Amino acid sequence: MAAKDPWLQAASPWNRLILWSTQRLLRTRAFLCRRQSLVGMLLLWYLSVVVYFWVWGGHGLAILTFSPLVLGPLLGALIYWVVWSDFHR
Repeated sequence: MAAKDPWLQAASPWNRLILWSTQRLLRTRAFLCRRQSLVGMLLLWYLSVVVYFWVWGGHGLAILTFSPLVLGPLLGALIYWVVWSDFHR
């Protein structure tokens, strides 16, 4: 892919390395700023907190910490079902 770029072909090896690393940094930064990536990182951080509490704080504290992650979608599905059934009767 780098061989097709005329700017990289005309650049010296050192400048090629700088251009490549700058492009890589910009691509990585753009990937991390996407909403899906932020949600995934937040979820991984939350699960790491749950694992920390599981290891150091006991199982009960980890279950209490994990419960909003499990109960949130279930509560959302219940609310959706109640509203749907109310409008479709």
